[in-house]
Amino acid sequence: MSNDQRPTILLTGGTGVLGRTLRATLPMYGYSIVTPEILLPDHKSIGGRFDLSRNHLQLARLIPICPTAVIHAAAAIPHLSTHNTQDTADRTRKIDRNLFEAVSLWQCPIIYFSGCNLYEKQIDTPSDELAPIRTDLENNPYLEAKYDGDKLFQSYPMSTIFRISSPIGTRLHTASVLAQFIHAATKDETLSVWGSGTREQDFIDTRDIANAARLVFIMSKFGVFNVASGNPTNMSCLARMVISVVGSGRLSISQIDDKKEEEKASYSIQKIANELNWQPSHSLINSISWVFQSYLKNEILFS
Repeated sequence: MSNDQRPTILLTGGTGVLGRTLRATLPMYGYSIVTPEILLPDHKSIGGRFDLSRNHLQLARLIPICPTAVIHAAAAIPHLSTHNTQDTADRTRKIDRNLFEAVSLWQCPIIYFSGCNLYEKQIDTPSDELAPIRTDLENNPYLEAKYDGDKLFQSYPMSTIFRISSPIGTRLHTASVLAQFIHAATKDETLSVWGSGTREQDFIDTRDIANAARLVFIMSKFGVFNVASGNPTNMSCLARMVISVVGSGRLSISQIDDKKEEEKASYSIQKIANELNWQPSHSLINSISWVFQSYLKNEILFS
């Protein structure tokens, strides 16, 4: 517990799109946020960031406090398909195992960030938390590693698994479709949509994810929850929204085939609504405006 006696949350992945918002938002709800980068600044890192995959039980031994709870948002995320290698998957598994052992020592609640992209794509009905998991995970090393982590933390009695759809926040990676659209629209360039533009994503504001985490801690709810908007958007619609917010740019349907042309992103949020009384409060247009303002301040680039 910190000196001011506020509940202390250890946050991993504090520099990413989710962690950035959690660090800014949760203190407003009365929590003290600490990250491994701050607590253990002298340990080895990759790319200037603390690397949890290199720190086995040292994490538990060296942290000078016992956190009230943990939010585990760190992973070796492959931002491009060419980065989705067995190496990134292995690093993600090491990170998860190290945090699992640390939390087992601390005996405190943890929220583990997983993904809705683990589900088989269902056309007729939204995927709830019991929906089938993809059968092709062996073809996607990162997703396979995340599912291993999902199952690992479900075995811990005080765990909450957030299966998140497509998060929007103020630290988007430049490889993300929204970052690319905003960049093109700001320069009054063409927003090129592959295929027919019907591929879907379910975008969820990271501020809404932070609020869901707050409710988990208030209500001490454990289990698996989808955290999504419940309102998927196709790529053509997203491009038009960006053009509307930025006030420039133009939509173009390119000749490039979209291998995910028919991909749907329909996820049920009924469970989290019923058990946590949670609903997303930020519309997609509001989220795009927020991200655009951060772009103008040079905050969209991932450092």
